[in-house]
Amino acid sequence: MSKTSSSQVITCKAAICWRAEESVTVEEIEIEPPQSFEIRVKMLYASLCHTDIICAKGFPIPLFPRVLGHEDVGMGEGVEDLEEGDLVIPTFIGECQECENCKSGKTNLCLKYPLILNGLMPDGTSRMSINGQKLYHLMTCSTWSEYMVINANYVVKINPSIDLPHASFLSCGFSTGFGLAWREANVEEGSSVAAIEGATKQGASKIIGIDKNEKKIEKGEAFGMTDFINPDGNSQKPISELIKDSTGGMGVDYCLECTGVGPLINEALLATKPGKGETLVAGVGTEFTVPINFLPLLFGGTLKGSIFGGLKIKSDLPILLDKCKDKEFSLDELLTHQVTLEDINKAFELLKQPDCVKDTTTVGLAKVNSEYKDLDIAIVKATNHVECPPKERHVRKIFSATSVIRPRADVAYCIHAISRRLAKTRNWIVAIKTLIVIHRTLREGDPTFREELLNYSRRGNILQISNFKDDSSPLAWDCSAWVRTYALFLEERLECFRTLKYDIEAERLTKASPAATKVHSKTRLLNGEDLLDQLPALQQLLYRLIGCQARPEGGAYNNYLVQYALALVLKESFKIYCAINDGIINLVDMFFEMTKHDAVKALNIYKRAGQQAENLAEFYEYCKGLELARNFQFPTLRQPPPTFLATMEEYVKEAPQSGSVHKRLEYTDNEPEKPSEPSEPAEQVEKVDDEETLIDMEEETKPEEGVEEPPLISTDATGDLLGLNEINPKAAELEESNALALAIVPPGVDPFSSSNALSELGKPNATGWELALVTTPSNPTSQPAQSKMGGGFDRLLLDSLYEDDIARRQIQLQNAGYGYGTSALHNPFEQQEDPFATSHGIAPPPNVQMVMMAQQQQQYQQQQMMMQQHQQQNQSMMYWTGARWRCNPDRVQNPGNAGAGGVIHDHHGDNQYRDTRDCISQLPDELLE
Repeated sequence: MSKTSSSQVITCKAAICWRAEESVTVEEIEIEPPQSFEIRVKMLYASLCHTDIICAKGFPIPLFPRVLGHEDVGMGEGVEDLEEGDLVIPTFIGECQECENCKSGKTNLCLKYPLILNGLMPDGTSRMSINGQKLYHLMTCSTWSEYMVINANYVVKINPSIDLPHASFLSCGFSTGFGLAWREANVEEGSSVAAIEGATKQGASKIIGIDKNEKKIEKGEAFGMTDFINPDGNSQKPISELIKDSTGGMGVDYCLECTGVGPLINEALLATKPGKGETLVAGVGTEFTVPINFLPLLFGGTLKGSIFGGLKIKSDLPILLDKCKDKEFSLDELLTHQVTLEDINKAFELLKQPDCVKDTTTVGLAKVNSEYKDLDIAIVKATNHVECPPKERHVRKIFSATSVIRPRADVAYCIHAISRRLAKTRNWIVAIKTLIVIHRTLREGDPTFREELLNYSRRGNILQISNFKDDSSPLAWDCSAWVRTYALFLEERLECFRTLKYDIEAERLTKASPAATKVHSKTRLLNGEDLLDQLPALQQLLYRLIGCQARPEGGAYNNYLVQYALALVLKESFKIYCAINDGIINLVDMFFEMTKHDAVKALNIYKRAGQQAENLAEFYEYCKGLELARNFQFPTLRQPPPTFLATMEEYVKEAPQSGSVHKRLEYTDNEPEKPSEPSEPAEQVEKVDDEETLIDMEEETKPEEGVEEPPLISTDATGDLLGLNEINPKAAELEESNALALAIVPPGVDPFSSSNALSELGKPNATGWELALVTTPSNPTSQPAQSKMGGGFDRLLLDSLYEDDIARRQIQLQNAGYGYGTSALHNPFEQQEDPFATSHGIAPPPNVQMVMMAQQQQQYQQQQMMMQQHQQQNQSMMYWTGARWRCNPDRVQNPGNAGAGGVIHDHHGDNQYRDTRDCISQLPDELLE
């Protein structure tokens, strides 16, 4: 509201209780302007408390009509230190910080601003009315209204960052219970208390909850309850005896009674320890006089009442607000129901439901009749805020819910519930206990849990909590770091299983032979490839495991819960090290037969294993001092001799680059596909018939023993990796449209028809240098040949083939008695060509084409003259047994049948000479006889 309207009467809705034990009605009322030291507050949230129900029944003073409510949070307008729009919590007690009681520190009841029970403001008037009729307040509050007027000394300013629904609890319900243990009882660490939240934060070791409704166990354990007593479960014994039985007959140190019922106050007094037990009463009952057993008081017991848990709104409530802002308290568990002001009567009914916590009804939705309610309760109980390991019965219930006999949907829900619990918590105790539950279920539970957890991790890994932090105390800060490390180990455990396809912990060790005494892991029997894949995964898992030893620092070092989780990690290390050790032994056996690439990987694995053995030995020394590891048998870790590592490094330097081929390689001659005939004249390829009859080997002249038979040269097809055989579309179009291209070969002239010098060329058994030829243009102005040709052959290889051919021919001709006066042609790939030669991929201009055709025709005539000279010298066909080849004139096609030139095939159909003239120009003179 604005300050101009603060001095005016306003109207708003409010819940009015007209008579005792009648339903309230929501009606329009008038709110008078605030007086001196008063503020008007707009209500944002309000809660329902057990005190509201008592007052609605007319106790302790029947004042009607009345506007109830005293737990709230709202927005007020300024008085001194308050400004318009400030968020405040109205309360029913004040604090002047000046009177005797406020300065004493023994009570929170201020003498200047006392607790008022007459339903009026301190000046004896009311600020609310309906149709002129006065309405009574509830202890100066009356929060079940859209607006209220209250003295500024009864409110406390809050930080806007706090969750407003949570803040409404701090005006009574939560503050009273917490303050009893914190301020009134001042519970010491290790005490036994019959209360919950406040005792947990004070460090009580045993916290007992008492209620007839067992459905409240879940909520109780979420706040730190360790034991639960149902008075109706054992009607033969009183509550005090049941409490003593749970404490070994001694009784509790503190008993906090929050109902105000006379008989229960007496039972609480009898349940405390003789000589030092304290009983604190904070509830409002319906009777002023209650019977009390005098003996506990005589034996030194204490009975004390408390208002607002002994908290002072100016001194103590801000501290409590800071704790709530830092998430030290799980106030989320207090949010159970949500209703509007019009449905306020429904809130009274919801308060009686078993899932409603204490007397609180505020923002939230109730979860009723859940199909997995038992599982939810088990998870909450196993991961409560008590600083002790999860109870076995709760963990076993989770094991049962994730067993193989349960549907996979149940297992998936369990993982989802655990994931939600871990993601929402900001308390290190809940986080580490959740991780312990996951770890134990992975180790001891059914494999279905691990499989579903892997599936769930593909959508979002629940173990990625690198941002988790609990800075509520130095101990919580230290333990938070170890919780993150623990989560990394569990995450790596899942990834290792994903790689290995089996669980190290669940693996059964086997013997190498029936007579063997030692057992080995699966890695002792793996092959080299699997070892190189699995050993790095195992070493990474061991790295995360060893990291758990380096993290417990400060208070986490001696924390029992951290040591409990560390003991689980320690148990994992034994089998992990055994698997790595057996794998290393197996790897060393194969090392000196590995290729260099694998040997380098194996050497790195071996070196890392040695370093990890040292770190693991230090980890074992640390764990030997733990109380939980006193009965563990630690293995003895030994380092390999340095000389062996040096030998392995020497082998890596000399190891072969690739391994020996164990399988025989065989060549398979695949039948080439038939190319489709082009519509225009183009280069054609003739298919070689695979069934062609080979020349009988007996007709060949056997080589002499001293002559070494030349090796076969493979002519396997190699893909056109450089695109040398691709035809430029523009050049092909110009070539097809140029009729002068046919002038390269004179019409009617068949220079090859009268010669049988090439009659044996292309026979299947032909071998030698001619099978290694690649297509070379006959144009002397073509581009210079590169040392590495497009077909994959090196020019040096061709040079050696020519030289080898000359030497072999000299020996063969001498032995056969032939004279030879001619020499082989020089290597055509060595000729120095014009560096300014035109490109074959782009068609030259017409004038250049005419000059080139004239040069080609002249060169062609020179080649014909040379061929005629060779034919005259050698009329008979010569057999060259050293190279094993024949020339078959039938295999040389007429150039006219292939456009500009014919095509010659070898017996594999791979070496395709696209122009017979180019091919002939490259052959030695002796072969053209």
